[in-house]
Amino acid sequence: MSSFSGETKTSPTTPSLEWVRLADQSNAFSLTNSCLPWNYPHPNDNQHIVTVTSITSPMILLQPKLIPKEYKKIHGITRRTFTGGTKNLWLQIYSYLQPFYCTRIELKCLCRLFNDVEKMITFNPNCSPLKPIPRGSYTSFPHPKYASLPELTNRLNELPRDGSITLPAILFIENGVYDEQGERVLIHIPISIFGESKEGVQIIGGLWIEGKTQEDVYLNDCTVTGAKGHGVLGNKGAAMHLKNVCVEKCGECGVFVNSTIRNTMMDCNVNNNVYCGLLVVNYGACITIDGATTIHHNVTGGDSSAYGLKADSSCFVHLKSSLATGSTLENNGGGGNWGGDGTIAIVDNEGTIVETIQEANDEHYYYLRDLLRKTNQTSKS
Repeated sequence: MSSFSGETKTSPTTPSLEWVRLADQSNAFSLTNSCLPWNYPHPNDNQHIVTVTSITSPMILLQPKLIPKEYKKIHGITRRTFTGGTKNLWLQIYSYLQPFYCTRIELKCLCRLFNDVEKMITFNPNCSPLKPIPRGSYTSFPHPKYASLPELTNRLNELPRDGSITLPAILFIENGVYDEQGERVLIHIPISIFGESKEGVQIIGGLWIEGKTQEDVYLNDCTVTGAKGHGVLGNKGAAMHLKNVCVEKCGECGVFVNSTIRNTMMDCNVNNNVYCGLLVVNYGACITIDGATTIHHNVTGGDSSAYGLKADSSCFVHLKSSLATGSTLENNGGGGNWGGDGTIAIVDNEGTIVETIQEANDEHYYYLRDLLRKTNQTSKS
């Protein structure tokens, strides 16, 4: 590893300059001179010196066993100080490079030092902008056996759920454009999906989420775009939880909640979808919206019965009280930013309504409201 000072710029017609090290300096590696800087004078200007400094003790990123004892003795490197310093250096490198979970898992399996760095992140989350690696069995995509994302998820959906094998609890998706020609990717098992980044993971198609009522599907850090139908659909079963997800330019709704009640959205962006940005329908369906979530420029098809956010009869949309409605819902076409016959309300952290934006227009409202409260209390306990 070297640090350089000085730069020479040449035009295409100028021959490359050859830098020659000063003759009075030895080329031999020496522990005693601590790899002192090497000086190179400019070929045409002796006043211009380029200094090259090789590795010095604060820059060493090697395991202690690989460093000669003589070197440690000269620089006063002890086992404790060296190891701690190395961990901190690698922690800084991790924080700078922002490696994806898959890469970090591979590294921690290769070296105890990297495993120790991950322990630092896990037990002291504030020491790095990196999040601790999610715990659980996992698979990843791209996958050597499955050419497309639907092929992989279909295989996961087919796996037996009788306990005979360990089902993956996590799916990591690396940065890339995954063109599913606008078709649906089916997810019928409880799983947490982590994209490498919201901007880097582009799924051109829709996600169709189903499962048992008590199950959950988590979708993080990706963009769902160009679906022929709905972008993300939670359909009659498992609750879906979207975090830092962009859903845009879909042929129908951006996010569609059908008959499920424990759904959440946080820090999401839903925009430029043909029908509603978010539609909640049937049997007391509910979704809670939190964080810096925005729903804007939807209903590009102009349907006057569609809204940026629509709660259908007997359904609920809860906005956390920390949200400002005006900045959350804006510039939607059709009927406007919000509407429908369901309830749209601001709630506190306990789910208690503090302000109603849209009153329900349904005779079963109070029964469904009480049922929803009981369900929320049960899920928390």
